[in-house]
This record gives sequence, C-alpha cells and structure tokens, in this order.
Amino acid sequence: MKKILNHFEEYLCCVLFMGMLALGFTNVVFRYFLSASISFTEEIICACFVLLCMLGTAVVAKTQEHLGITVLVERMSERNRTICAIIANVLGVVFSLILIDTGFGMVMQQYAVKQLSVA
Repeated sequence: MKKILNHFEEYLCCVLFMGMLALGFTNVVFRYFLSASISFTEEIICACFVLLCMLGTAVVAKTQEHLGITVLVERMSERNRTICAIIANVLGVVFSLILIDTGFGMVMQQYAVKQLSVA
C-alpha cells in the first residue's frame, strides 16, 4: 500500500494519459467511420492535458529531477546554492499565486456570463 501511495502521481498520470489516448482514438474512429465527431472530446482532452502537466510537475518536483542549469549550480558554494534555491522557490510561489489569481478571475468572469465552457 505504501508503494502505491508513494507513486500515486505516476499511476494517475499513466491512467490519465491512457484515457486521453482512448478518447482521442475513439473520436478519430467515429469521424472516419460515422462521419460524426464526438463534440466534447476536445475539451476533455485539453483539460486532462493541463491536469497531466500539473501532475508531471509534481512528480519531477518530488524526485527533484526538474530541468535546471546544473553547470552554474555545481560551481557555486553551498551558501550560494541555498540562496539561489530560496530565490527560485519564492519566485515559483509568486508565479503560482499569479496563476491562481488569474485563473480564479477567468472562472468568475465565465460564471458571471453563464459560460459553461471555452468552446
């Protein structure tokens, strides 16, 4: 059970990706054989893609395998590495807060005009 909980994000990413793949493939088959597309698949796949990106970010942050310029970091002293890590984390939090604020504003605007989806 502990192994499942430790790798929950990875398993969820796999399930989500397979679901997106199945939905996209089903839509292509419907278009090809029935000449009719399933209308909501684009929105579901787009929303799942955003969720998949966020989950992927959580996975690499947990394992500390995110992209970085290690050439510069490896040449720094331990004190400077700590300072850079703190600055990077603060900037990450600020950026996340800006995204949350912007996203909340967009949702409230859509709610105000009774828009159910982007499409």
